[in-house]
Amino acid sequence: MPKISKKVLEEIEDAADALEGQTRKYGVKVDDYGLCDTCTNLRLVKTEFDNNYTECQVVYVGEVNYRPRKEDPVTECSNYWHKNWKTFKELADKAILIDPNKKRPGFNR
Repeated sequence: MPKISKKVLEEIEDAADALEGQTRKYGVKVDDYGLCDTCTNLRLVKTEFDNNYTECQVVYVGEVNYRPRKEDPVTECSNYWHKNWKTFKELADKAILIDPNKKRPGFNR
């Protein structure tokens, strides 16, 4: 059986979680945070004393990152970016440029 890289396994787990509607970050199930569950900006923080909390990497309250809570799930956010959405750069990298001055493909008459 061929070896599968850690990155590929993580991508498979992320895809499976997306199908289930749940997100896993670093092996910890993250749900009940509203939009933050599937947002790329959500960060899970684990301290030395085994305390876990979540942070938004984009939204700041004062000088501190916003910390989504299960008791108050996020329903709207102008910085929301679904983890499966592609960035403009990723889309541009995959785009096929078509030159209208070139000969048309297919059967020419």
